[in-house]
Formats: sequence, structure tokens, C-alpha cells
Amino acid sequence: MPVLLKDNPAIEKAHHVYEDFTSDEQLMDMAEAHEKWVKDVNTRLKTARQQGLEQGLEQGLEQGLEQGLEQAKIEDAKKMLQEGLEIALISKITGLSEDQVQTLK
Repeated sequence: MPVLLKDNPAIEKAHHVYEDFTSDEQLMDMAEAHEKWVKDVNTRLKTARQQGLEQGLEQGLEQGLEQGLEQAKIEDAKKMLQEGLEIALISKITGLSEDQVQTLK
């Protein structure tokens, strides 16, 4: 290391700054506290991001399920219409409004 310091003034200066920094206990404590803070912030961000992804997935699944159930009602209503059931009865069985059933004809 001494050879590198003599050959390159920039490395020598950086080495002196490093020695000064590491010999100052207060600066080291501050640097350690800052590093801990950065890690804590990153952990909180990662946790928040994961929670957001989980919430989005849950909402997406819920929405998909609702859409699937609605589509199933429509398909069932179409079959009932083909079988000649009355619109009021189809509406009662599927939960679709009579207007919705009417538009499926």
C-alpha cells in the first residue's frame, strides 16, 4: 500500500481522508446510524411494495371472479331463453334484471 500512496497523490489523499474519518468515533457513529437508516427505509419500501402487490392481486382476483360469475349468469340465461323459459323466471333464477335478459334474445 505505501508504494501506491507515493505513486498517486489522489490515492494518498483519499487514504488520509479515510484514516481521518475512521479515527473519528463520532463520524463513524453517524455513518453507522445513516447506514442503518438507509437499510430501514429500504426494508419499509420493500414491505410496502409487497403489500401493494398482494392487495392488487387480491383485488384483481376478486374482480375477475365477479366478472366470471356475471358471465356465467349471462350464459345460463341464454340457455334458459333457448329452452323457452319466461324472462321473469330467468331474471328470478339468475339475478339478472329483466332488461338484461331481454337484451340477450
